[in-house]
Amino acid sequence: MKVNIDKQQAVAQALNVKSIPALFLFHKGQVLDTMTGVDVNKLEAMVTTALKLDDESRDASPIV
Repeated sequence: MKVNIDKQQAVAQALNVKSIPALFLFHKGQVLDTMTGVDVNKLEAMVTTALKLDDESRDASPIV
């Protein structure tokens, strides 16, 4: 989700955003990883983690 921190200042404060861009990886309501600025290697690692978590979530949910 993209958040406009000028309009949603409470969100920025809650996440302790000091500069932008700031990226947060959430899983089950918890922040698993963060990144400030642009770092392609870090971004790739975060995307890989998110995809693994998504796959695990799908495997854990039985299809009825």
